[in-house]
Amino acid sequence: MNNRETISITQMAFIYFAYITGSAMIVIPGPLVKMSLNASWLSILISLVIGLVLLYIFFYLQTLYPGLTFIAFSRKIIGKWPTVIIACLILTMAFHMAVGIFIDVAAFMNSMMLPETPMYVFTGMLYVLAALLLRGGIESIARMFSILIVVIMVFWAIVLILLIPDYHPEFLRPVFPEGIKPMLLGSYLTFGFPYGEVVLFMIMLPFARAKQSKPLKKALVWAMLANGTVLVLSTICTIMELGPIAVEKNTRCSFSHNWLKSAIV
Repeated sequence: MNNRETISITQMAFIYFAYITGSAMIVIPGPLVKMSLNASWLSILISLVIGLVLLYIFFYLQTLYPGLTFIAFSRKIIGKWPTVIIACLILTMAFHMAVGIFIDVAAFMNSMMLPETPMYVFTGMLYVLAALLLRGGIESIARMFSILIVVIMVFWAIVLILLIPDYHPEFLRPVFPEGIKPMLLGSYLTFGFPYGEVVLFMIMLPFARAKQSKPLKKALVWAMLANGTVLVLSTICTIMELGPIAVEKNTRCSFSHNWLKSAIV
């Protein structure tokens, strides 16, 4: 543990932003619009607030037990065997989300680029890539994703800007065509993914080079707010661009809709 790699607060914020944004801005709008209709962006805001509450809870626990990992202070709070159960559940969630992301990426490659290539080719390459990243360590991951996420966000912004002539703000009304129940169901969906994954990311906090938790907390809060902005803008632009056919169009384009719905909802 003395030779454990650490990264800066800025790098940790970049990793966190990439972690909760990466596939979410592709996967979320389709099933969310189908479920919550024009209130989709409100669903994201509700789940974002809950995610921020989770984040503050974890930082509060870190102030009570400074220098300890999530598992370590869990043992102090609830004991050994309950912590073992929680650790097993977290490990199960990590494997579940990893498999889901691999399926998403492989399905995208298979449906959009190389339709005649078997999906196991893409999933196998992704498992090898994940193994190489883990072998490289958190410093290598931080350096790589700090660059990649900037490039991705630049292209995301370019796409939204190029679609401006096709936006119709009147499609955003009414906000609650079927009441508030769809909005609450949508917030449940987006809380499970991506904001529920805050629990997984908290395990990485001890790898940040931070003498105090306040600067790190501030950086992660800003990263989460930036993520919420990206998801809200993506969803609003989807509705303004597609209007009444947003549900049908997003259902066809979202290759992971059936998996996501069964896994989270």
